[in-house]
Amino acid sequence: MVDHKQRFCTVLWLKVAIQTVDSLGWLANPRNCPALRKDEGMATLEAALMVPVLFLMTFVFLSGISLGVQALSLSDATRTAARELARGAREDSVREIFHRNEPSALLQITWDTNTISVESQKPGEFGVSFMGTIPFELSQSHTAPREWLNVQ
Repeated sequence: MVDHKQRFCTVLWLKVAIQTVDSLGWLANPRNCPALRKDEGMATLEAALMVPVLFLMTFVFLSGISLGVQALSLSDATRTAARELARGAREDSVREIFHRNEPSALLQITWDTNTISVESQKPGEFGVSFMGTIPFELSQSHTAPREWLNVQ
């Protein structure tokens, strides 16, 4: 069974809400104002608002791809250098191959009893060349167990 007090409060609330909408007029319902019913120029406005957002999203997407390619290239060269040194290749030949793949990178080699650690750093760029780039430092390090015990 419905409580009469609750029903009365609900009806009273609805009357107050309807009176509020009636007193506000067109502010409460835009269909009542003829100027707000026209949608001429809305596509132009929406395009003007979305074009810069789409350019920004494209810039960030292309910058992320560029950053990933740079990091993968440095990581691959560093890993290859560590693996070749662990197999017993000469250090000067490994440096030559590394600098052929990554000309602007610095290579640091650390020899341990059982492992070889290779660290590399190079200046990277975040961004796309035709839209501008932000410089930063990329670094990678890889350690490989020595397979060939040579004297260095």
